[in-house]
Amino acid sequence: MERSRDIYERIIAQGRQAIQDFIIQRKAEELFLDFKRSSNDGNDTKLSDIDRKNLAKAISGFGNSEGGVIVWGVDCSKAQDGADVANCNS
Repeated sequence: MERSRDIYERIIAQGRQAIQDFIIQRKAEELFLDFKRSSNDGNDTKLSDIDRKNLAKAISGFGNSEGGVIVWGVDCSKAQDGADVANCNS
């Protein structure tokens, strides 16, 4: 839980800059961090059915572990090592 708290507090303290740093550094998703992008690029006032399913799956995964942080609005892609990393297309 401490790792997810550290990520959360960094985002709260640094705001948008923390998210931009994740993208620039190509931060990998991990046990405590998940990146999600909406299916309609945020062009609606509510989550689509696909987005709700993705959110429920992420919450369930964190609920079955020690918790975590979902950063909504950041795209992910596979790095050469196979890790899912935040990318600059978001």
